[in-house]
Amino acid sequence: MNAAQTPEELHQDLARAYGARDLDGLLALFEADATLVLQPGAFARGSGEIRTALAGFLQLGGVMAVETIEVVPAGDCALTRTFWSIAEAGETKLSAHGVEILHKGEDGRWRFLLDHPFGGDEQARP
Repeated sequence: MNAAQTPEELHQDLARAYGARDLDGLLALFEADATLVLQPGAFARGSGEIRTALAGFLQLGGVMAVETIEVVPAGDCALTRTFWSIAEAGETKLSAHGVEILHKGEDGRWRFLLDHPFGGDEQARP
């Protein structure tokens, strides 16, 4: 599924893989040595830990939407800010402002290197 040629496409691939409940597809959106922030001070590092975290995340169900707010390119990396939500039956179950560092691989595809799904929200502050 990951054919993201732009950071914005990567964000949409995330929403599609979530909607398809495609754990392998979600994991493919991350670099092998990526870090996913689970909550302030708690991290999933590397494919094994991220797979476990994503499997739990999929249990929320619903439909994910991701809006790219900003992309700051820097060579083969980019800092992005997003607003994402998960809704079910028209009711929002979870939403937040995320901050991500993305990496463009040699294959030209963008992947998450560091994903902080709540990084732009007040509760993310220590």
